[in-house]
Amino acid sequence: MSKPKCSIIVDGELPPGLLANTVGVIAMALGKLAPEAMGCDGIDQDGRRHHGLAWMGVTVLRGSQEIVSEIFAQVAEGDTDLLVVDCPVVAQATRDYEEYLEMLSRQGGQERRLSGIGLYGNTKKMAKFTGNLPLLR
Repeated sequence: MSKPKCSIIVDGELPPGLLANTVGVIAMALGKLAPEAMGCDGIDQDGRRHHGLAWMGVTVLRGSQEIVSEIFAQVAEGDTDLLVVDCPVVAQATRDYEEYLEMLSRQGGQERRLSGIGLYGNTKKMAKFTGNLPLLR
């Protein structure tokens, strides 16, 4: 089996703060759901511990809200080759997690808008979804 890959696709039209937040919350969720992707802690020459980071590169790609939603819809929920983490727009509309869950429960289909998604897993399968997307710069 080949090494897994990790990519985060974001709506490139987001303002810088929301864009950074989208990448951050997706990365945290991926780290929780795929702990095998996390490297071990390191110690610098001063003896200070540095907590483990992802041992692989995490590619951050630029898409549009439509592209992000399209990829999310195409990846099957039960797909065992790809782990998908999404960041709905409503997650950034409140600072209260319970309120977010309530807002989310009222959305679906065309009403659901995503700021970004993270994919982790099979490299070849992921390339089908992300192969033509540019890096976020």
